[in-house]
Amino acid sequence: MTEVIGLGETVVWLDARLVQRGPRIERLTPLEARVLRYLWTHADRAVAAEELLEQVWNVRRDLQTHTVATIVHRLRQKLEPHPAHPTHLVTRRGRGYRLLGGRPLQDPTLTAISQEGAVRTAEALAPVAPSACWSVCEALLHGASGPLAPSTEAFIHGRIALLAVWRHNAGAASQALEKGWRCLQPQPPTPWGRRAAHRLHLLGALMAPTKCQRAEELNRASEAVKHQPYAQAMVWLHRAWLGWEEGDPAAERLATQAAMRFEAVQDHRLVAQTRTYHALHTARGGRPDHARRVAIRVLEGPDRPETRGWHWLAARLLASLDGDERWLDGQALPDGELGANFQQLQTHLGAA
Repeated sequence: MTEVIGLGETVVWLDARLVQRGPRIERLTPLEARVLRYLWTHADRAVAAEELLEQVWNVRRDLQTHTVATIVHRLRQKLEPHPAHPTHLVTRRGRGYRLLGGRPLQDPTLTAISQEGAVRTAEALAPVAPSACWSVCEALLHGASGPLAPSTEAFIHGRIALLAVWRHNAGAASQALEKGWRCLQPQPPTPWGRRAAHRLHLLGALMAPTKCQRAEELNRASEAVKHQPYAQAMVWLHRAWLGWEEGDPAAERLATQAAMRFEAVQDHRLVAQTRTYHALHTARGGRPDHARRVAIRVLEGPDRPETRGWHWLAARLLASLDGDERWLDGQALPDGELGANFQQLQTHLGAA
C-alpha cells in the first residue's frame, strides 16, 4: 500500500502524490512530493534550504535558495488550512524548514474526512495506486467514515469490481457486482444511485458472456445517465472496447468521440487510455499508419502519474511499428503493482 501520513485533518498519499483535506483533493508535483518526503523522513529536525538543494535537487549548496522557498509556499497552499499561518510546514529562523505534527497512517484513517471526500479520495487513487484505492474502499465499507447510504455503498462496490477486473480476478469482480446490485434493489433513484447503476451496468457489459447481453447492459448504462455527457462518453468507450473485440467498424468512431469528450473536461488519464487502446487495436487490425498517428497523440498529451503507463504502452507500440527503440527514451513504467498491471496488459493486447 502507498505510504500515507496525517497532518491534522489533512491526509497525504505520498506515493500517489495526493493531498486530501475535507472534500478537497490536491495533486502534488513530483518535486513537491520529493521535498515533502524528505522533510517527513527528517521530521525530527529543521532542514536547511541548502540541504534540500543538495539532497532533492542534486545541486550545490551555494546556489540560490529562492526555489526552495517557492516549493515550500506551494506545499503550504495544499497542506495547511491557513497557509499564511502554517502549523505543520513551519520555518525555523536561521535553521530551515520543519514538518510538525505528522503521523504515519498504517491503514486508511478516514474519520477526519467527510464521507464524500473519502469516496473522492478512492476514485483519485484508483489510476495511480490501485492497492491503496482498494484499501480505502474496504475501510469505507467497514464503517471508517460512518454508515454508508445504500447508493454510496453500491458505488464503492462498483469501484472494487473495476479494480478486480483490472487484476483479472473475475471471482472478486462478480462478487462485488452482486453486492452492488443488492444495495440498489430497494432504493429509489438518487444521483449517487444513478452513478452506481451506470458503473455496475458498464461492468456487467464487460463481464456479460454474449453480445446481446453486453448490448443490453450498455443500453441500461446509457439510460441511467442519459443527461450526463461525461458518463455517456464512458458508455462510448465501453462500446468501443467491446466493438474492437467483435470486429465492429463503429468502434473507431466511438473511441474518437469518447476521447474528444474526455479532452473537453481535461480528464487526461481517460484521453490517454482511450487513444492508446485505439492505437493498439488499429495496429492489430492492419492499419499501422493510422495506429502510429494515434499513438503519437498519446505521447503529445500531459505526462502525469495517471497517464504514465498509457504513455509507456503507446511508446512500446511506436517502437514496434517503427523498429526504433528511441521511442522509449524517457518513458518509464510505473512502479509496483501498477507497472505489473501495464506489463500484463501489454502482453494481453500484443504490444511489442
